[in-house]
Amino acid sequence: MKQRLNNPEILAPAGSIDILYAALAMGADAVYVGAPKFGARAFADNPSVGELERAINYAHIHGKRIYLTVNTLLDDAELCNELIPMLDPLVGVGLDAVIVQDPGVLIRLHEAYPELSLHASTQMALFSGEDADLLASYGVTRFVPARELTIDEIISARAKTDLEIEVFVHGALCVCYSGWCLMSECIGGRSGNRGMCAGPCRLPYTRKNCNDGSNGSSYLPRYELNSCDQQTLIHIPELVKAGVDSFKIEGRMKSREYAAYMAYLYRYYTDVFLDEGEEYYSELVGNNDSKLHRDIKRAMDIYNRGGFFSSFLFKNEGEKTIEKNVRGHYGLYVGSVKKRIKASGKPGVIIGLTEEVKPQDILAIRNDAGETVYEFTASDNTAVDEYTVNIGHSNVKVGDKVYRTKNKALLDEIDRTIDDAMDAMDVELDCVWTGRIGESASLEISGRMPDISALATGDAKQDTDDIVRVVVTGDVISRAKSRPVDDKTVTDKLSMLGGSGYSFRSISVDMDEDSFIPIKSIKSLRRLAIDRWESEFADRYKRRYARIPGGETDRSADKGSYPADIPVKPYDKPDDMDISGNWISVYGIEEFTELINDNNSNKYSVICIRSEGFDADDLDRLRLWKQENTDISAADAGSRPKLAISLPRPFHGRVRDIYMEKYDSRIRELCDIFIVNSMASLVYKNKYLPDIPAYADENMYMTNRLAERFYREQGVRKLPGHMTGKKTVMTSIHKIDEGVIATPKGDRFRVCKPKAYDYRIVYYEQIGVK
Repeated sequence: MKQRLNNPEILAPAGSIDILYAALAMGADAVYVGAPKFGARAFADNPSVGELERAINYAHIHGKRIYLTVNTLLDDAELCNELIPMLDPLVGVGLDAVIVQDPGVLIRLHEAYPELSLHASTQMALFSGEDADLLASYGVTRFVPARELTIDEIISARAKTDLEIEVFVHGALCVCYSGWCLMSECIGGRSGNRGMCAGPCRLPYTRKNCNDGSNGSSYLPRYELNSCDQQTLIHIPELVKAGVDSFKIEGRMKSREYAAYMAYLYRYYTDVFLDEGEEYYSELVGNNDSKLHRDIKRAMDIYNRGGFFSSFLFKNEGEKTIEKNVRGHYGLYVGSVKKRIKASGKPGVIIGLTEEVKPQDILAIRNDAGETVYEFTASDNTAVDEYTVNIGHSNVKVGDKVYRTKNKALLDEIDRTIDDAMDAMDVELDCVWTGRIGESASLEISGRMPDISALATGDAKQDTDDIVRVVVTGDVISRAKSRPVDDKTVTDKLSMLGGSGYSFRSISVDMDEDSFIPIKSIKSLRRLAIDRWESEFADRYKRRYARIPGGETDRSADKGSYPADIPVKPYDKPDDMDISGNWISVYGIEEFTELINDNNSNKYSVICIRSEGFDADDLDRLRLWKQENTDISAADAGSRPKLAISLPRPFHGRVRDIYMEKYDSRIRELCDIFIVNSMASLVYKNKYLPDIPAYADENMYMTNRLAERFYREQGVRKLPGHMTGKKTVMTSIHKIDEGVIATPKGDRFRVCKPKAYDYRIVYYEQIGVK
């Protein structure tokens, strides 16, 4: 028997209400969208609450789902006074889920709406099923793993949790682990964790030659942190077999055409794989002339940064993930300059084409350094093999490559397809008209409710046995004096549903002979019946949505309250551990040695060992220091600073393997205090160091009292004060070149590779003059 594979949901982005409807029409099974507040894309054209209410009803009628993004950090006032009033009308009409970053928001929403599905955002930097399961008791039903995971890590997560797994399959990547980037806030005060990221990773940076003590630039400005876009269409079979429940497309700041077309592509090719099988799909992947590869080119035409790479899920060794030369849309390669000529007495070039160029295409000629040296709009003639263009006095050379950055014909085609798809989104209903002389005309409309509770789209496309049926009555049927209204006339008038979003699958008319009713009465009754059916459908869904026991009055009182006291998981601080003083972080044995040799260590009650900067020999030296300074007289026993240990932040995959193999036993011997800097480190602490006191690092945000409650319920305390040391603004798996980089304004950052691992840490060094 052929094994039935999971049919993943296609989850599309919507930065506006128009994009939401377009994505649903083009194949998205669900859409994620922000409200006016609290989403990670504050500068998108986010819909109003009223628009979202209507969109939720529309989605449900069509068997689709809407997820709301509340994936930022909230303060106490927002959590207490603003969040629930904004969400209440949306939950009331059946909002399907909320995507959350802030653990305080998890608590608030789960207590206000116990049956509401909560999805843990990629902003929470979850690396495994075990990490995600820490959130299950707070209402989380799905999690979005960090985008840096490999497919093997996804498979492992699937085996270790029953939560749904939603994976980013297409679009832009943050250069930093999502949720941990402080660069925008550091440079301009616009926090990405508050939805206001200014995109500093897309800025040009100058590399600084700091070895000679100067501030001189050693390189021209380049986009040192500009990550490429990912694309996984060729890997759909692996993703499906890995048990991924939802394919997520990035792009709430992108166009209607982008969101709709990517939704179409991922729905279409997922269905192709499920319908035709792996062998057929492998043939598509292996044939560079197949429709699959042509569609990937079309996707590149619409938007890509640096050309697509296969995501960290499937990344090949040496595959480029940073595009240093072109900031925005990279475009599609369409040819190269073959020859310089004089055209009508003006300098020109002949471009040899690999792709057809059509009128109104925008083309960019780029030199060997990737710089655009000439850009132009194609004329009104279609070119297939060659294209001739005047270039003025631009520095175009033979061999320069040509990229199309706007495909006007493709965008127009997609727009027409979207419009056609939206017109075809009619809901099919059945209709029964009864007309008896002397009685009110009766119109019954019925239709099945789609099963939107099923995650798998293969199931969600099937109607349930739950039928919504309404009967409305209108004017009294009279005996005709001259011209009776026959069955055909009634059928024709009932069928006039153009533009309503509905069509009748069947129309049954039972009309007495010689009957009469005004035509406008038939139309009016039809409109009334449709409105009543729509209202009944929405009411049915509302009733399916569980509420807090005790009724609306109790719930209203509950949702408006905010706890003054935070219940906590009890823990005791060891009596002999003085940690109330200053804390300092050290990132290598040299920093630690300097601190100790200068007798500065007594200024600090705790020294935090950032373990990624220490190798095995370094840790052995620390262990020796601890032994020597512990085995001293009782009078001096309390003077030794305690050692707090933090794991490498990206504690997963190869980093975790190296740590466990080489450093784990040494670290455990050193650890007086454990620093929690990821959910993965909390899982580690619970498993291996359950009796060691734990404190949250700076990237485990506690911007409200409920977030503090969450961590205290995990046995994790808030730092008692400020921790001195380098300021980490970014942790990245991208192979960013090491050294000092600076913005034109003078903001300076140091990119470092940890001593023991192959990832990058970016530290803040200096902020420029504003």
